[in-house]
Amino acid sequence: MKYLIIIVTIASFCLWGFGQNILDNSDPEKASDKRNLTDEELVKSYETICWELSLIDNNDVITPQKTTTKISRNYDGLFDCQTAEISGDITMGFDSERGMVLTIFNDKLYKKLYESKNKLDDPYNEGRSRKTVEQVLQESSTALKILCSGQKINYVLEDIVFRSKYDKRGTWYLRYRRYYNGYKFNNDTIRMELSDTGGLLTFSNHCTSEILSAEVKVDRGKALKLSKDFALRMMNSKELLSYSKAHKLGDAFWAELLIVNPNYICTSKSTYEGDKIIRKARLAWVTKFGVLSNSRSVSRLPDCEIQVWVDGENGEILGGDFK
Repeated sequence: MKYLIIIVTIASFCLWGFGQNILDNSDPEKASDKRNLTDEELVKSYETICWELSLIDNNDVITPQKTTTKISRNYDGLFDCQTAEISGDITMGFDSERGMVLTIFNDKLYKKLYESKNKLDDPYNEGRSRKTVEQVLQESSTALKILCSGQKINYVLEDIVFRSKYDKRGTWYLRYRRYYNGYKFNNDTIRMELSDTGGLLTFSNHCTSEILSAEVKVDRGKALKLSKDFALRMMNSKELLSYSKAHKLGDAFWAELLIVNPNYICTSKSTYEGDKIIRKARLAWVTKFGVLSNSRSVSRLPDCEIQVWVDGENGEILGGDFK
């Protein structure tokens, strides 16, 4: 089966100005006063958003029936907030304190497009997209204005991909990266899927981190030294014991300032306060070290690396990653 993959990098679309929020650099924590919204307020917001989204592609398939049958509330550790999920033709998850839309799954549209017995009759079933990239970006920009209107953050389009390998109608996948004062977040992203034949399929907003520090008092050289010492400790830790038996640490090949959510891997600190995940972000030097094989003489194994995160303000080790 033929399929088309279109990948557009952030650099090309920055020139067009798509994907950047019109609001300021404020933290989402300060976007509005915290107050648990009532069921009535949530349902009203749900129905308004569904109606607004239905106008993007002049497609009424996203318009819900009056069947918001269930509202469930709980604490979501991934987003570190109290959430409320409304289930109906479209399932929508809210931050119930600030009213932010966190997730959307358009079950009604999904069933129509991807479980239809007549999908083989679709005229766009040969891997070709019906829409241009510009049209998709305009639709996604409109969706973001609807779904992120109350969030005072900056985000920039990072990539856009069209795939028709897995379904004959084709789906556009978009990812936006959050920025603060020019620094990129390591984890905070917004993702969405748009059907090539019309309508928003899924949406997720992970831009919920509170920024604790964005100062730089530690230079790159000091960060690399601190990183090297900790990377060696990581390689010899019990968490990586089986990994380190077959590998050894190489040189640092990358260092950049990013805003990270500390995970405190291989340290005595925890990312939890009680049963809650701490979504406190800090500006850090993210350094990457190559990994060498103990059994082969190569400069660096492809797709293998050790990451160390060094606080840009005070040099504290905030954790890291490995693969």
